Amino acid sequence: RTYFKKNKLNEKQIAKLDGLSFVWDAEDERFQQGISQFKKNLLNGGLPNYPKEHVDKDGFHLGMWIHMRRGDFKLGRLSEQRKAELDELGFIWDVNEHIFQTAFFSLQKFFNDKGHSSVPVKYVDENGFNLGGWTSHLKRKLKSLDQEKLRLLASVNFNENPVFEEDFDYAIQLLEKYYKEHGHSDVPVAHVCEDGTKLGQWCATRRKNYSRGTTTFN
Repeated sequence: RTYFKKNKLNEKQIAKLDGLSFVWDAEDERFQQGISQFKKNLLNGGLPNYPKEHVDKDGFHLGMWIHMRRGDFKLGRLSEQRKAELDELGFIWDVNEHIFQTAFFSLQKFFNDKGHSSVPVKYVDENGFNLGGWTSHLKRKLKSLDQEKLRLLASVNFNENPVFEEDFDYAIQLLEKYYKEHGHSDVPVAHVCEDGTKLGQWCATRRKNYSRGTTTFN
């Protein structure tokens, strides 16, 4: 390969090597192999992103290949042609941004369906995404988000109050529903609503705060 690049091979030598399917550009060969496996993965219903350790059914280290392409892009080593090929396949360049957009879409749907964005910690959406866990984690890092993400979250009335602990209005809605169904509001501590809300624990905490004189209404 070095001799070929330096024009030190004659036409006869090149022809013999070509006859043996000699790979002149190993790096390009690896890229083409990777993009072929990436396409195959998508056609078979696979994901556009995997951990670095992921190995596909053919034994190809697809996770590492994806990770390395992102690295090439960040370092400016990825040609426009290759980037265009990957863009066409929906390649995910920024994993964190992709996760946020996917999660926000789920949160927006939850907000439209429920009228609030206080997602129970154990809530999982219809696609299997752990929206409750994501929102719980997000509340601890709101100050580090950019203005665009904060604007999106504000559009669904998302705030940093602990899930179902200080969201008084939503808890009251659940308590009213419980009252209508049971004829009383003495909710057992172990009671959990259909959406995963631990209403019993919430009521117990309200009683405890009241007895201590620390009740607040948010």
